[in-house]
Amino acid sequence: MIIGLDIGGTTIKGGLVTKRGVVSKRASIPSNARRGQARFVENIERCIELLGVENVDAIGVGCPGPLNPFRGIIIAPPNIPLRNFPLREYLARRYHLPVVVDNDANAFTLAEAMLGVGKRHRSVVGVTLGTGIGGGIVINKTIEHGRGNAGELGYVTLHMHGARGKNGDIGSLQEYLRGEPMEKIKKALGLSRYSAKDLEMLGRQRKRIALAYWKRFGEYLGIGIASIIHVVDPNVVVLGGSIARAFSLFRAELIETVHSRTIFSPPPIRRTLLGNDAGIIGAALLTQQ
Repeated sequence: MIIGLDIGGTTIKGGLVTKRGVVSKRASIPSNARRGQARFVENIERCIELLGVENVDAIGVGCPGPLNPFRGIIIAPPNIPLRNFPLREYLARRYHLPVVVDNDANAFTLAEAMLGVGKRHRSVVGVTLGTGIGGGIVINKTIEHGRGNAGELGYVTLHMHGARGKNGDIGSLQEYLRGEPMEKIKKALGLSRYSAKDLEMLGRQRKRIALAYWKRFGEYLGIGIASIIHVVDPNVVVLGGSIARAFSLFRAELIETVHSRTIFSPPPIRRTLLGNDAGIIGAALLTQQ
């Protein structure tokens, strides 16, 4: 068995996963990211210990970047309190097991490429929609790392003078989907008090005002994905993360925008097949890469 951990700014999820990618046990706890590094690392340990390390062969970890996947060092993610933290070394010493650490969106994309939407395809791009916007590129069932951080698709620029992100990025895709501009749109529509989950519920009730929000969301995401398609030209783009549950609400605008902004026929854009388990399964599969 392998422990797969999917670390996020809101929740730390884990599972016991077989080498064939079947999750036999799950655990999930709040990350408490705002309480600092010590509490955050303690919560990672709690998740591991809820799963149990008996009969476990290795631990795979998917964590937001930027990070160094070759050394397992978390450099400076915007939504979690780890800075130049040697997570692989720390966990390996703590549990006396082999540990692999990679970007959480890389893990998600690997799972979908091996066992999900992309299992019959050579080239797969994954985009995760949640606390931040992550991305991964898998070619021939292997993660493309570049020098270490290839696939940070949330930092594709939408506007050269746009909102500034926590890492100093300006006008990036993720700032347009989770930052100040979307808050301004929510305010203009009278939706400031609603969360993304609330807006998903209102959208499914066909409330016009919520549908207007998701239409703008789909347009912004489509602009970013069109740029990604021009660079990678994958066989398929797969969307995951908590906001991907609302795919049906922004799909039409997303597809229309992508088609209007690409100079060649774009690939299909699909929602995750593995659902909430994709990040956990992908983290476990990292140990086999």
